[in-house]
Amino acid sequence: MEGVRRHGGRCESGGQLSHGLCGRNPRQGARCPHRPPRGQGGAPKRRRRRMSRVDVERQADDQYLIRGELTLATVPALERRALPAQWPAQATVRLDLSGVTRSDSAGLALLIEWLRVARSRNVRLRLAELPAQMREIARISDLLPILPLD
Repeated sequence: MEGVRRHGGRCESGGQLSHGLCGRNPRQGARCPHRPPRGQGGAPKRRRRRMSRVDVERQADDQYLIRGELTLATVPALERRALPAQWPAQATVRLDLSGVTRSDSAGLALLIEWLRVARSRNVRLRLAELPAQMREIARISDLLPILPLD
């Protein structure tokens, strides 16, 4: 079971290894060589995650510029904005993705959902400047042929 427990399973549950096994003098205050001395912090510090952000700028009645990250972290907020509801019926709408800095499969799934909604409303959706990362995901998933690329 080595490596399965928290912190790689290097210690017994609760850090109960005897000081003789750890090779440390109990007066030094350390329980095990890889742990800090008592009173000097215990658990490793977690890195603070940076906030992901995505913005949609309406450039014209039928053109939108998407900027930021189109990822699992940002897609739900973008989906709640109901962007397809703003598109005029029977129009051609162009999404410029040149401002997308990072994308993943959730971003691609959102674009496919928007494509489905657009078709149901007789809106012709065009995607411009699809990021390389998203293009590769679409290619691997055999979705590239269905994307209306400019």
